[in-house]
Amino acid sequence: MRFTLDPPPGLAADDTSFAAAGRWADGSNIRFWRGRPQVIGGWERLHPGRLDGPCRGLLAWSDLSGGLILGFGGPRRLEIWRGGELADATPQGLAPGAADGSGGRGYGTGAWGAGAWSEPSDGELAPRTWSLAAWGESLLAAPRDGGLYQWSPGPGGRAQPVSGAPARMTAMLVSATDQVFALGCNEEVSGRFNPLCIRHGGVRRLDQWTTAPDTTAREYVLPGGGRIVGGRTLGSHLLVWTTHALFLGVFTGSPGQPWRFDRVGQACGLIGPNAATVSGQAAYWLGPDLQAWRYALGGAPEPLSCPLRADLAESLAAGQGEKVFASTLSAFSEVRFDYPDRRDGAENSRCLVLSLADGAWSRGAAPRTAMIDAGPAEHPVATAPDGSMFWCERGSSADGAPFAWFLESADQVLDEDRTALVRGVWPDLAGQQGPVVLEVSARRTPQGPARLAPAVALAPGQARADLGGLPVVEMRRLGVQHLLEIPDHRIGIEGRAVMEGDAGAQAEDPFRAVRRRRLPGGGEARHQLPGAVRDIHLPRHERVVEGVAGELIGAGAAIGLAGGLGDIGHGDAVAQHPLTAHGLGMRLHLRPGERHSGCGRGTRQGQKITAREGVG
Repeated sequence: MRFTLDPPPGLAADDTSFAAAGRWADGSNIRFWRGRPQVIGGWERLHPGRLDGPCRGLLAWSDLSGGLILGFGGPRRLEIWRGGELADATPQGLAPGAADGSGGRGYGTGAWGAGAWSEPSDGELAPRTWSLAAWGESLLAAPRDGGLYQWSPGPGGRAQPVSGAPARMTAMLVSATDQVFALGCNEEVSGRFNPLCIRHGGVRRLDQWTTAPDTTAREYVLPGGGRIVGGRTLGSHLLVWTTHALFLGVFTGSPGQPWRFDRVGQACGLIGPNAATVSGQAAYWLGPDLQAWRYALGGAPEPLSCPLRADLAESLAAGQGEKVFASTLSAFSEVRFDYPDRRDGAENSRCLVLSLADGAWSRGAAPRTAMIDAGPAEHPVATAPDGSMFWCERGSSADGAPFAWFLESADQVLDEDRTALVRGVWPDLAGQQGPVVLEVSARRTPQGPARLAPAVALAPGQARADLGGLPVVEMRRLGVQHLLEIPDHRIGIEGRAVMEGDAGAQAEDPFRAVRRRRLPGGGEARHQLPGAVRDIHLPRHERVVEGVAGELIGAGAAIGLAGGLGDIGHGDAVAQHPLTAHGLGMRLHLRPGERHSGCGRGTRQGQKITAREGVG
């Protein structure tokens, strides 16, 4: 009898371990690339200094000579990185904004002591976010609920107000027609702030904001109620989200109404100004109800099934949803949502990642308040809550230090009427540096106590390791969990683990002593199968004799390390150990060092084989 163990890409953490049988159940700082799990790349410090507070707006662009410029918007400052130097570009007189959210409209919301007694909150008490856009080699910057400013290379250093622009706006963007749009702004005639008002300036004109027959500046008010949250450009079109709808902006070229805004989706709003991103010809975003969405031109907003949504809903920090930051990583066809997890505090500390190549979801625990893709920068750029700035997907460490990762499968349920035996492991790993420690445990029932074998360190090039010392354990409908823990430097490892053994009817006494036996044909356990095999073999013709089960060989898995240097998925590991299992399943868990609790979902059930970094 043969059982194939080859979990499809993606985590399925919202289900129980047995409901998600055959899937990866949990992980952190792992991506799925070309169908295989892989440790994310490292990051290196971009500048020795730090920003003045957490970044809520980030943009990379180039000056006329091709030099890279980075703009960072935080609660107190607008800062510019250029030529390796960090400078303050904050507009004169701009008051500091809030670093954290403290509620929304209505009674019982907002910070203690804010507003008049017995009066409801009349505005969003949200953290200051920034809208940043390139205008030639200059930067256009709009702090939330502030005006529009322009920063240009050269003497002076500070961003200057743009004359004629609305005094208050929620967000800002620049269209393909070189027109600046103020989203959620003051109405032109009354001057009153209207959260559904859109105004744009003239074509290639920063100073033209008055509606007239001889100008291309215009004003629009979206229908449907709520307020505008943010916007993005999608090719030559505009996308504008309110709290509960999506509008598509189309350039018509008509003198009276050069743009038209049509509602293309309802009940699909945006949770925060930075919670949407564009990859290719499609937009991805997170809604106020934490539903992930996708929209492509010509279609309708499409909800994306996310098997990690329940944990996100349980752990999103209260009142901090406006901090959610969406970004892309084109090198791996990924969309990423960084969010504040209440288990870590009020700042962005964890992320959900969607692979656009196969629809697989994963998650991580590297704190990022803002992140942008590569281009024009050579590497993606990200910021941490303490103001540190990093090049991402660069190297294989956390700025010279190790970072934690792990990957764990759900139980791989096989056959409740068979018994299997594990006695040792024959590793076959390529590119391994440093020991891999293997642990084996088992339990009889999902909630029963686990029995743990002594850890075994697998050295590079080691031919075989015995897994002696584990008492014989029966288990019913449970699984084996295999964890490979790679040293933190995470040099690429390639290998395959194939499980093979005897299976038969349940022994009369499954806890009787188990004797070593040879494989069919008289040979010892050995490398048997050519090619990239990820199977469990339980030969149907072999039966348990006097409670003795057969050889159990390896555990199929695949993981790439050091940003894609290799996959565990191309070698053999032959397991031999006096471990019997009535009804064998397979479960995998991969991580370095001590278990990283950042994204853990609690203790997993079933028999397991684990591996972690050895002590050398």
